[in-house]
Amino acid sequence: MEADIISVRRGRMHVIEMSAGQQLKILSGRIWLTEQGRAQDFILQAGEVHEIRCCGRVLIDAADFALLESTLSAPVSLPVSLPVAALEAESHT
Repeated sequence: MEADIISVRRGRMHVIEMSAGQQLKILSGRIWLTEQGRAQDFILQAGEVHEIRCCGRVLIDAADFALLESTLSAPVSLPVSLPVAALEAESHT
């Protein structure tokens, strides 16, 4: 698998399809991450590595700006143009 670099800006949620066992390494910045199928959210900072436990969508937002390295075989990052508040409101409907 190739490693891909993903840049994430605050308020520009990224949705990435990942498989169990793949990893995300935070190269710079700090992120909020949640995996489809897991109730727990994660706050990660530069130097930390997160291993994906469930197959499916991973949602990522940055505290400001962050660079991530993933073990994706092909770039499939899909930036979503909704602010975090809109996503939170949508989840309550």
